[in-house]
Amino acid sequence: MRAYLDASAAAKLIKVETESAAMTKFVNDPAVSLVSSWLLVTELRRLAYIDGIPQAAVSTVLDGFDILPLLESDFEFAGILPSRRVRSLDALHLTVASQARVDHLVTYDARMKEAALTVFGLSVLEPGREQDDWLPPGHIRLEDIPEDILTQPAARPRID
Repeated sequence: MRAYLDASAAAKLIKVETESAAMTKFVNDPAVSLVSSWLLVTELRRLAYIDGIPQAAVSTVLDGFDILPLLESDFEFAGILPSRRVRSLDALHLTVASQARVDHLVTYDARMKEAALTVFGLSVLEPGREQDDWLPPGHIRLEDIPEDILTQPAARPRID
C-alpha cells in the first residue's frame, strides 16, 4: 500500500503527539510504502529547527520515504485548485498525492482531508484517531454495507 504523508502526519514521527504511537506503528508496517514530496523535507526540517529536535532524527524519518519532486506544473495546478479552503502548501501536497497513484493520503488536517475527499476522491487515513462520520455526499463506507449484500451475485437487469 502506497501512502502519501503530509507534514501533519510525518511530524508525529519526530515529535511526541497524541497519535505518535499509532503513526509509528503504521509506518513500520512492512506492507506500507511511504511517499511524499520535497515540500515535506522542508516542513519537517523547519519544525525540527524551531522545536529543537536534532536534524538527524528528521533524516532518519525521511530515509523511509520515496521523495517525489515538485514540478513547475504542480505549482500551476495547486494555484488553481478548485477549493477556497485549501492553503497553498496543502494544495501542493494534494496535487502531488493525486498524481502519485497512492492508495491513501495520511493527514490530520481537516481542510486537507475535506479537499482530498471531495476534490480528488482520495482515501484519507488518520492513524490513532477514530474516523469521523463525515463523508462527501453520495459516498458510503465499505464496512457499512451488510456482508450479505457484498457476497450476493450481481442481479441481472430485468428486460420486459
